[in-house]
Amino acid sequence: MKIFIFCLLFVSSTMAGNCKWINTEKYGLDTAFCYNIDSDNILQEVSNLSSPHTCKELIFQESSIKSFPRNVFTQSQNVIELHIENSKVNTIQPGAFSELQQVRMIYLQFNSLDVVPRGCFTNLPELKILDLSNNNIHLVDDDVFIFEGSHKLEELFLNNNNIEYVPSLLFHSLKHLQVINLSFNNIKAFNFSFSNFNLPRKIHLNNNEIKEVNCKSFQSSIVITLGNNFLEEVNGSCFPPSLERLILNNNTINKIFDIEKLKNLRYLDLSNNNISNIENDEFNDLDKLLTLELSKNKIKKLLPGTFKYLSSLELLNLSENSLELLDVNVFTSLHKLLKLELSKNKIKKLLPGTFKYLSSLELLNLSENSLELFDISTFTSLHKLLKLELSKNKINKLLPDTFKHLDSLELLNLSENSLELFDISTFTSLHKLLKLELSKNKINKLLPGTFKHLDSLELLNLSENSLELFDISTFTSLHKLLKLELSKNKINKLLPGIFKHLDSLQLLNLSGNSLKLLDISVFTSLHKLNNLDLSYNQLDVIEDGLFHNMDFLQALNVSFNNLQSLNLASLKSYSPFLNLIELTGNNISCKALLTMLLYKPSITIAKGPYHNVTNINGISCINFVLFNNSTQATCNVNISEIKPDENLTQIIAKISENVRIIIIIIVIICGLLLIIIIVKYYLLKKYHSLPLSQPELHLL
Repeated sequence: MKIFIFCLLFVSSTMAGNCKWINTEKYGLDTAFCYNIDSDNILQEVSNLSSPHTCKELIFQESSIKSFPRNVFTQSQNVIELHIENSKVNTIQPGAFSELQQVRMIYLQFNSLDVVPRGCFTNLPELKILDLSNNNIHLVDDDVFIFEGSHKLEELFLNNNNIEYVPSLLFHSLKHLQVINLSFNNIKAFNFSFSNFNLPRKIHLNNNEIKEVNCKSFQSSIVITLGNNFLEEVNGSCFPPSLERLILNNNTINKIFDIEKLKNLRYLDLSNNNISNIENDEFNDLDKLLTLELSKNKIKKLLPGTFKYLSSLELLNLSENSLELLDVNVFTSLHKLLKLELSKNKIKKLLPGTFKYLSSLELLNLSENSLELFDISTFTSLHKLLKLELSKNKINKLLPDTFKHLDSLELLNLSENSLELFDISTFTSLHKLLKLELSKNKINKLLPGTFKHLDSLELLNLSENSLELFDISTFTSLHKLLKLELSKNKINKLLPGIFKHLDSLQLLNLSGNSLKLLDISVFTSLHKLNNLDLSYNQLDVIEDGLFHNMDFLQALNVSFNNLQSLNLASLKSYSPFLNLIELTGNNISCKALLTMLLYKPSITIAKGPYHNVTNINGISCINFVLFNNSTQATCNVNISEIKPDENLTQIIAKISENVRIIIIIIVIICGLLLIIIIVKYYLLKKYHSLPLSQPELHLL
């Protein structure tokens, strides 16, 4: 009986109390956390809280309160912050929150509400934040009074619902509204208005179906987002002069006018529209504008002085248009510009002086155009430039001193062009350059001293060119180089000492070349190298001393060569931190591969992709022969899934059995010898009945 009572008490203690006090940084111990709550037990669970009147924050989680009832907060009237997110709420009884006269924040997002329940959010005098986002809400004319009496409401979130229509006076009584978010709905007509007392500072209407703007709707807002709608025209007069941020991207805008009236504008996004022409006075008086996004339009030409009055502009994005030629005066007065995006246009030529006034520019992106050659003065004034993107053009030649004045440059990208050879002075002034991208060109030769002055370089990418042989002084002075990419060239030989000065190198990629033999001293100076890729070459052998002094090597890729074996013991002795080897696609015998896999657990041999041919762990191998069994068969062995009747186990079993037999034979022989000695000793003692002398013992 006692045991039954104890069990009953234990079960009741574990079942009771789904609402518990927790300690939070914001409210301390005045936060109640309720889980697994439903419409039937919510009244009881909340009322069961000890001292419910002290509750400041109430959180419902992992609940299913489909119908939120009244009188839940009868004893918890001092709640300031209420969380009912993701609780499957689809209806709220009128007056459910009427007792919360102190509540400031109510969060009801990610539920199943299809209407804003009437009488739920009225007369909440302290309410400042109401989040009804991510429901299924739609609005009707009768909803005009749903926020009546909640005059202090500052932030209202109705985004990600099914709202198609907004009653014109819905927000009229909200005198202190600062943020209204109606984005990601189905609003078609924008004809609602706000209180004349204090208008929202931030209005989010992006991702709707709005075709035109009601010019009377905005009076003193500072942020308006109307992106991803169906607007065709933009009239600056429709927006308040106080506006600081206007987002109109992803519409069908083909005409803009009176934008110059927005004198406080700091951010303007007109990207991904149908704009083809911009009047040269369109941005007049916008001297506070910092960012102008015009990418993904149909602009073919920019008139001189188009940006003349944008004296504070820091970012100008003109990428993905149809620009062919830039007037020499188009960027006049942009002395504070930091980033200029001109990629993915049709620019064939840059006139001398095009960037003359951009003395503060840090990033210039001219990638994916049709540029072939630069005038020597093209970049003359760009002393502060840090990044220059010139990839995916048609550049076939660089004049000496093209980059002479770019003494602050840190990244230069010339990949995917048609370059074949560099003048020895091409990179002379780039002492601060950290990354040089030259991949996917037609470079077949590098003159000695080409990189001589790049003493800060950390990454050099020469992959996918036509290089065959390097002069021994090619990489001299690159003491800080960390990554060297030489893959997919035609390199057939590496001279001893070629990497002599690369004492900081950590990654060397030589994959996809024509290397057949490596001099034993070629990597001697690469003390800090941790990743070496020699895959897709024609190597027949890896000599034992090849990795001498490579103390920090961790990953080695020698897959897809002609190797027949690899001495892991030697590798590990030279490179104690080596933990990963890739060697699939070679001519290694299955027996040698098994040996490597079995007896070097400290080195991981990466699994290969071959499972339909003779392989072990997906690594193809040849001549799968078990001891004297001459039968050769296709075998697919997975080391991690070996079963007792599989080949590897058979090998281990045979080895173990042979060792056991040898040990047993030795033990038997030793035992027999010992028995013979003991028997002989007792026989002699019996027949002579005298103690054996030392000489006799010696004879035994």
